[in-house]
Amino acid sequence: MPEPRALEHIWDTLLPTYSRLDGITLGVGLAALKARVRPKSWEWLMERGNWLLCGSGVLLFASMIVISNATPSCVRPWASQH
Repeated sequence: MPEPRALEHIWDTLLPTYSRLDGITLGVGLAALKARVRPKSWEWLMERGNWLLCGSGVLLFASMIVISNATPSCVRPWASQH
């Protein structure tokens, strides 16, 4: 198991980079979907926007539960230290 300081370095450095790249990739994909690739699919998504928002909230909540159970407590300051 790596030292706690090494895990903090990974958490502080790499996680923000992946988060930014994920957002950029999603934005470029949506822009391509709307503008060039499949305009009808974009219209279909916009008609169901509220349902997509609810579904993404459920997936976000589920992923937070999975991640909070999988990460070591040294990178989760809110976790109790037993």
